[in-house]
Amino acid sequence: MAIFDKLNKYKNAFSVYVYQFKLAIILADKQQYDNKFVETIENFLIGMGILSGALNDYQDYYEQGLDIQEGKCTWLICRSMQLADDRQLAQLVDNYGHKNADRVQQICRVFDELDMKSEVRKFADNMFNKYQQLAAIDSGNDLLVKQIVDNISYEVRYYAKICHIYD
Repeated sequence: MAIFDKLNKYKNAFSVYVYQFKLAIILADKQQYDNKFVETIENFLIGMGILSGALNDYQDYYEQGLDIQEGKCTWLICRSMQLADDRQLAQLVDNYGHKNADRVQQICRVFDELDMKSEVRKFADNMFNKYQQLAAIDSGNDLLVKQIVDNISYEVRYYAKICHIYD
């Protein structure tokens, strides 16, 4: 998971969420925010970026994308390798990254055995719980930070909804 997290931290989190937050602070001339508070917000936004990557991987899998065949480092394969028993792990290692339909089906069976939909849902729930905790922090600041965090959280919740992880 460390590799997946690092990839998505720099691919998704910073470029889509953290830099947006920092730019808003600069444009609004709010550089006086407490560094610890800004760091807390940034860490949350990094988590949302990683979740966004996981949701994208989940959507690709359930919409017959090519991540499995292309052997991409996805949240699903990383998490399933953490959860798999020896038999499942061998199937994942032997079959991931091959274009053969039977091999792809073996990966899909392991994902289903491990109930990866439930795993993605747990990850999303954890991030949304962090959002609730973050929303409860009294920053002593104006509405700028709250609006940014609310908008990003709404965007990721909407993405989770269209990915059908709560069906």
